[in-house]
Amino acid sequence: MKVSSALLCFLVCTASSAADSRALDGHGADTRSTVNFPGFLREAADALTLRRTRLVDIDEFNAMAAENGTVILDTRSRDAFERRHLRGALHLSLSDMTEETLTRTLGSRDRRILIYCNNNFLNDPEAFARKTPAAALNIPTYATLYIYDYRNVFELGSLLDVTDPRLSFEGTGPSMAQR
Repeated sequence: MKVSSALLCFLVCTASSAADSRALDGHGADTRSTVNFPGFLREAADALTLRRTRLVDIDEFNAMAAENGTVILDTRSRDAFERRHLRGALHLSLSDMTEETLTRTLGSRDRRILIYCNNNFLNDPEAFARKTPAAALNIPTYATLYIYDYRNVFELGSLLDVTDPRLSFEGTGPSMAQR
């Protein structure tokens, strides 16, 4: 299912105008909480617009990865990362992303960051368990990086078999021992 910018705007407006007993600020955020779902939806809608121009195929991904200063970021679980990940990738679990951990892991917000997720790869379900497409990890990863003001982010847009010779993996999982 495709989510249009108009639908996201509708959801933001609906969430922002919901009348209940919460103490809301001018942006629809609950002032008694540090959670701002309407704010997330607004930022995600902006991220979606930029993301459309930042999907790259494997050849462009590899060319960018070879350039000095580029980071490949893997936000899957530590276990999945250790089983198999793209050679040279840094690990930072999505659930651990904060201002501090992003700065420590990625450095400058201007640095080029390449992301990928489970749904980019076929035939290694232990390392790359398929998710429902709307729940693919690239989506919240891209949105989170955008919200933290990382704008030089590119996403692998290809679906590839793990045996594709253009891929270079490392890890400790059983599938890596077969190589």
